[in-house]
Amino acid sequence: MIDVYNLINSEAIGSHCRNIKHRFNTLETGILIHRCKTISLEKKIEYYTEIINNPTLYPNKIIKNAIHFEKKINAINLIKKEIDRLKFNLDLFYKPEKDAIFTLDVKTTDFGGEWFDSRYTFRTLQDAIYYIENNVITDKISLEYKLSKKYLNRENYVHITLTYKINDKNQFELSDIQNDFCGKDDYRIIGNLWMNVPTPFKKGDIITDGETKAVIKWMCDKEKDVIIRGEKGHYDYSDMHYYCYVIDYHKRDNRNVYLENMSNYDEFEYYTKELKGFDRILKAISSLITNEIDISLFLDAYNYIKAEDTVKEERHNFDLYTDEGLKMAGINKKERR
Repeated sequence: MIDVYNLINSEAIGSHCRNIKHRFNTLETGILIHRCKTISLEKKIEYYTEIINNPTLYPNKIIKNAIHFEKKINAINLIKKEIDRLKFNLDLFYKPEKDAIFTLDVKTTDFGGEWFDSRYTFRTLQDAIYYIENNVITDKISLEYKLSKKYLNRENYVHITLTYKINDKNQFELSDIQNDFCGKDDYRIIGNLWMNVPTPFKKGDIITDGETKAVIKWMCDKEKDVIIRGEKGHYDYSDMHYYCYVIDYHKRDNRNVYLENMSNYDEFEYYTKELKGFDRILKAISSLITNEIDISLFLDAYNYIKAEDTVKEERHNFDLYTDEGLKMAGINKKERR
């Protein structure tokens, strides 16, 4: 039997839903299966099939007024369509075609876990698989790889991509399929639907999506009118977001805070590590918007942290000069550390 709480990408949210005994209906369970990042594509199809084969355990549900969907489609039929879509994409990927090539992107423990283009182009799928088996799976630093089939002689430069992720058994398994030319009905898939996932978060909490740290200002799952409109089909998955204060890290010498729309709120976790450097401003923001400090203390704290950060960055310029030159300029050893 499916443990629906384990499908939620956030451990904090999964534990919260389990503790409050929140019940997800059949459609919502199907959406969570689609969104889950910790199970293989094979396991997703297994779970979809379990839902279809157990109508008593997973009662059907009519999708009400969902955007882009026909009026009387139900959860089971939508899940069946998702299985058909996945199988169609797999068949298309492995189908021999003369106007297609294969490319490879890899995510490793190096480069901060960023994706990078392998810069290899493979004429056949067999060539690509041979390279992966001998250079990616065996290198001990790869975490994920994307193998893309790209069509050259089409009106658009279209592709279909299979993503393989390393699991807890240190084995690569197929985790996702992306296809940018599935046709006009591609948006009519279960993964495009909005759903309500209750969370333990509140305004002022410091959270992370695994990459970005942020302070929560507004939460869609805490607004009754948003939930009502979402359940009536007026929203899609892109509306599952929070408004948060985040730090702009793109400008090394002029970091600032701005209000950002952070999507996929079902992936958020509490940020529990110590905040250091300019990141400490997130604590000050949290305390301000929860009325734990007043605006004067916040401004003094912000100005101090900002100035400290600026000094820290300016010290990098000292690397360009000799110790004798810095001494002549009035800069001592302590100041350039």
